[in-house]
Amino acid sequence: MKKSIMLYLFLGGLTLIAVGSFISFTPSFYLAQFIQTSELSADILSEMRGMGGTMSVFGLFILVGSFKTKLTKTALSMSILIFSSFFVFRCVGIVVDGMPNNAILAALGLEMVFAGLGITLWLNRRLP
Repeated sequence: MKKSIMLYLFLGGLTLIAVGSFISFTPSFYLAQFIQTSELSADILSEMRGMGGTMSVFGLFILVGSFKTKLTKTALSMSILIFSSFFVFRCVGIVVDGMPNNAILAALGLEMVFAGLGITLWLNRRLP
């Protein structure tokens, strides 16, 4: 079970770092999937960079938790909270705002998988 947790944290951490970095360093390109980006304000770009940076930092902590056993339990709970939150609030968005595009639905599916795997690993964990 411990190897499964470490692999989960490694992949989850890498995923959050990759997505967060993409959003942080290329917010215009990220937003172009959803809106016309010709009139993006510094406010919107700053908001996206902040969100992306936060995802990257949490992803880095989760990734480190896959190697440092002292951080594994915290990293696992953090990963579950992050992926579950994205999943739950995207579902709320579907109910309130309607169906998003396929890219968002793919992200929703990935978040559901990571949340479900994390919860399963948490319930069956054997950590020091």
